[in-house]
Amino acid sequence: MKKIRPTRFEALPQAEAFCTSQERFALGQLVRSKSGKDLGKYYLVIALGKDRLLVSDGRARPLGHPKVKNRIHLQALGKVAADLAERPLVKGYLNATDEEIRAVLNRHLSESDNLYKEGENNVQTRRNRS
Repeated sequence: MKKIRPTRFEALPQAEAFCTSQERFALGQLVRSKSGKDLGKYYLVIALGKDRLLVSDGRARPLGHPKVKNRIHLQALGKVAADLAERPLVKGYLNATDEEIRAVLNRHLSESDNLYKEGENNVQTRRNRS
């Protein structure tokens, strides 16, 4: 049986990477998953690639084990953690800790509680259709 090697994710050094979809993503941006097992979950973008992003929530997906997501499977929410995004990058990745990511997500989601509830309603609606 032939071993399948995982593809390596190569982070781009730019603050905003090339994008084939209409949505543009930036480091430290708050995003919501539109598909997959994590449908409706909120993440922070920690690295940008040509067609994929690395995202983390600081809990289930810590910085040591981020989730690789296709750009078309994420919804940009227009909020960026400026304090984290302005830091110098470390090997193309966002320079932050899991605690900082959790704090940013909690702060942004509690500020916009309507946004969080709207995301939950969309998830339940989609799951009920199938």
